[in-house]
Amino acid sequence: MELEHKILVLGETFQGKIETASFEILRVAQDLNRKVGGKVLFLLGTPQAKTEELEKAIHYGADRVFCVENEVFGKLLPHLFAKAFLKLIKDIKPEIILGAATSWGRTLLPYIAAKLHTGLTADCTSLDIDPEDGKLVQIRPAIGGNIMATIKTRTLPQMASVRPNLFPPHLDTSRQGKIEIIKDPKIYATD
Repeated sequence: MELEHKILVLGETFQGKIETASFEILRVAQDLNRKVGGKVLFLLGTPQAKTEELEKAIHYGADRVFCVENEVFGKLLPHLFAKAFLKLIKDIKPEIILGAATSWGRTLLPYIAAKLHTGLTADCTSLDIDPEDGKLVQIRPAIGGNIMATIKTRTLPQMASVRPNLFPPHLDTSRQGKIEIIKDPKIYATD
């Protein structure tokens, strides 16, 4: 039995709208997915889920959207987002997790990577799939931008943050997908 590859994009919202950077990362995820096959999944937390807003994630490249809904997501508290996201990440078991290298992504992604005991390559300017082993190839500036470092992590899931404004989003309103709004209050325990 062949495993289905899963690329998970962690989305960001502001005032009830999905941030453009999230649509850019969905574009990157779809580009990678064409090389491995499988599904592009999109996960976000919001105080109030709006179906028309979640459908945008599908139109920009998600095959399936998971929206965790609870009022605690109105506050920018990374440990609460991470707690909810980690439960779902462990259930979904993605091979690759991507997020935007925004100030929110730079706060949340390292927290999640640490909890998953995996690596995180930050501020990537390019991503690819190694045709030999199917692993994520992460490219980012290093040494003050004087060289480009190529990184492959050995742990799963492979995590990377991608600089915004490098990959124009691709809108396709004919795309179909599945939306799942999760309201289980046990996910959101506020320690």
